[in-house]
Amino acid sequence: MKKRYYIAEFQTFIKVNKLTQKKVADYLGTSTAFVSQIIKGKCDLPDEKLLKLRESDWDTSMFDSSVNTGVIINNSGRDFNNNHIDNRQYYSDSPDVLRKQIDDLERTIAERERLLVEKEERIKEKDSQIKEKDSQIKEKDSQIKTLLSILNKQ
Repeated sequence: MKKRYYIAEFQTFIKVNKLTQKKVADYLGTSTAFVSQIIKGKCDLPDEKLLKLRESDWDTSMFDSSVNTGVIINNSGRDFNNNHIDNRQYYSDSPDVLRKQIDDLERTIAERERLLVEKEERIKEKDSQIKEKDSQIKEKDSQIKTLLSILNKQ
């Protein structure tokens, strides 16, 4: 079943990270119209786009607790296909429900830790690239100084 993220959480994501719709759209590879539709609740935030946002350096914590099943339930406790919907998970303190919540949180923590490790690896890679560029710049500076000293002697 497709997860649906509340409009407020996506708006909070944009506000907390001080982003524009264009910046989010560019990062996700979508149009600003699509981002606008997500904000207005006309479109769902696809799981692959949420994953891409989570891989960014932006704060995505507002999405952690806003997962909904995306099923619209009428007053009879059934969805529109007349299937019974068990909502006890939202109101129960039973051990099974609590265990599921703990498992969900542990999966979220594991995913966050995985993302942190990936970000740390990217940072280390960029640091090594910067060091390499820095050494190249120092080498070029040395060459320039040598050439300048040769020119000054003439």
